[in-house]
Amino acid sequence: MGSLSPKDEVVMVDPDGDLILQVGQKQDKNDEPSASGKVKCLRVSSKILTITSPVFKAMLCGPFLEGQLALSNVNPPVIPLPEDNPEAMELLTNVLHYQNITPREDLSLQLCELAVIGDKYHCNIAIRPFFRHQLLQMSAVSPQLTPDKIAHLISASYILNDCEEFYYLTMAAITRYRWNFKSKSKNKDTKSCKNGKDSQLQTTLRAWVPEIAHDVMHTAFDNKLEAFIRNCAGTVIRAFGDYNSLHLESPRCTIEADGGEEEITENCTGEAMRVVQYITSLRAFGLWPDVPDAPDDSHGAPYRPLAASTDIVRRIAMTHMNDKNTKCNSDCDSCDSCSMEWGKVIYDRVDAFQLENNYGICLTCLKAAATDEPHANLAQRCLKHTQYSNIKALGWLHTAMFSPE
Repeated sequence: MGSLSPKDEVVMVDPDGDLILQVGQKQDKNDEPSASGKVKCLRVSSKILTITSPVFKAMLCGPFLEGQLALSNVNPPVIPLPEDNPEAMELLTNVLHYQNITPREDLSLQLCELAVIGDKYHCNIAIRPFFRHQLLQMSAVSPQLTPDKIAHLISASYILNDCEEFYYLTMAAITRYRWNFKSKSKNKDTKSCKNGKDSQLQTTLRAWVPEIAHDVMHTAFDNKLEAFIRNCAGTVIRAFGDYNSLHLESPRCTIEADGGEEEITENCTGEAMRVVQYITSLRAFGLWPDVPDAPDDSHGAPYRPLAASTDIVRRIAMTHMNDKNTKCNSDCDSCDSCSMEWGKVIYDRVDAFQLENNYGICLTCLKAAATDEPHANLAQRCLKHTQYSNIKALGWLHTAMFSPE
């Protein structure tokens, strides 16, 4: 077992504790400076450790050498834990002992480190309330998160197996942050993601969570962006159907096909101008479906956050809000097409898309899935575990905490 030197300072996590944890080491096995470069001695209660951690219970109450120690609050024995992170272990023991904690400036990373060591000692359940409380504190103190911070929080929720927070955090990350678009797109803009490199969010995630978790979130972003682009194109057809706008009495022409004749309805002039302007605006921002061999005049849209794309289409809708009603001919008496509120049609379609596609990743399904299961299945809305999929239940994550990268 370990021993203390006169220079060792003991942190009184529990002043009446009957055990001292000597965490970290100044040098590794090769006499080189260790990763932490320091040692922390933590006076703790063995009773609390054995109640909250099955690993500590097996260590202190089993047949191991540590289980033979004479625990005492007068002369507590020392257990060396050279492989552990001293700061993370100090935070873990403080959380388990319900002590006051002063978070570091890089709280998201601190929580991620806490999750790692908490998972090692199997006390995830005991530290989840602290994790959630810190998320609430962050929402009040720091209304905006950088991509690396949201990645740390996602990683912590994954390690802690906190299904609810993982669901909401991934929902925010997929919607509010930039991902390197993987789908087949002719757009080769490299201003945002040079040569297909990961965004900052993706890079940080790769350091903490398995590849499948990263890939599923990435696939979900791709799916939602492609669905939104289809939604934008479908607005035109949906408007025709909802407003019955193609109804002018005289057909434009008749075309013979499939053994019969089909009358092609005459388009309203006002409607045609608005639709062309709408499509032109979408193409300018890369939000119109790709057309092979068409000129590429978009502005790198596949690499912006999904929330930014929906905001752009709302802005396009606003430009149509004040469109003057036109008459398709001198006899027109405000036909459905001429009186259509085109801006409202666009705006309502964006709202409907967000309600339908505002979901995160189900951690239960993700961890239960085999690594070779198609990511597209895991990236869809989970219909089996629905306790986290009610948008109205969103708390602080439903606020403006997450701003686009």
